Amino acid sequence: MGSEEVVTVRRQFFASADYFTERSDFALITSGSRAEGLDMGSDLDIMLLFKNVHISEERTEESFRIPNNIVMDTDECKPCFSQLKGYSCHFDSLIKLALTPHGQEYRLESERMRYLLLSFTWLFKPFHFHGPCVSDETERGLCDLTVCLRCPVWINQAQPWIKRERYWPSPCLVSRLCSYECTTDKLFHVNNIGIANNLSEIEKHGIRRKLWKCRHLYKKHVINEISFYYNSRVIPPELDVQLTTATFIPPLVYIRFLRFLCFFRLNEKSKFMQAIQDLRSSMDEKFFNGEVSSHGEVYKCLAIALEIYGEKKDAKKYYDKYDKHKTAYKGFYF
Repeated sequence: MGSEEVVTVRRQFFASADYFTERSDFALITSGSRAEGLDMGSDLDIMLLFKNVHISEERTEESFRIPNNIVMDTDECKPCFSQLKGYSCHFDSLIKLALTPHGQEYRLESERMRYLLLSFTWLFKPFHFHGPCVSDETERGLCDLTVCLRCPVWINQAQPWIKRERYWPSPCLVSRLCSYECTTDKLFHVNNIGIANNLSEIEKHGIRRKLWKCRHLYKKHVINEISFYYNSRVIPPELDVQLTTATFIPPLVYIRFLRFLCFFRLNEKSKFMQAIQDLRSSMDEKFFNGEVSSHGEVYKCLAIALEIYGEKKDAKKYYDKYDKHKTAYKGFYF
């Protein structure tokens, strides 16, 4: 599972991911054991929170004036369940698409929400129904995604749980779990079968023999690609990321592009010129550049950097290469 320090870093990573992917209308919330920093081979649970939907328990004149207001109706439901019915003077187009007409009213049904979520996820990767969620695999799911809504106050059904004491796990079970020592062998989890497992065993053996340190090994376990959400807070305005592309920016290229922007804004000419040279060398370091379809993003980052610096002629040359790459891999641009 990892040491206390490793678990804390994992929690901070998922908390940062939630923060940077948040938008004004929705937010992604990672949950489950992995979001808590415990890497035990479980899948990643993600909740898609619609922030512009308001949940209320009663039909009142005030609640009707709230845009996208949904009322809970528990009269004909089993305990812990509720029907969600639209009761508002205005619904956004996306929310209205999710609502199902029933006579003179609208209802928010889980099946319709799952189908809408499935139709969206299939634009990027095959997903399947998995209980109340959609999952990228049915038997060994790596990611479970579901839609959730938030009520601004504690609903009546949840109020008895606010100050409820914890009965599970029992104190004796917690003490027993804490008595087991955590070693560095438990810090590794590899999804792939074959070579990856062999490399993991080699790394473990190196740690046991004190030949390597954990922090040095974790530098090798890096991400392979960078993609952006729409309206992401970490998109530099100079980059002008296309919203209709399935390609990815190689991490090494993105880091060097950010370094160029930092030095350029600080007016440190020698350093941002070196950053441009590093961007040029990124085209030759194919080991770090991931998929061939992403090489065009290297040309684009370099062209933008040269254009900012004032080298218009050189920038045009790389823009032309970027356009040719888009034509060759037009399936990734839509």
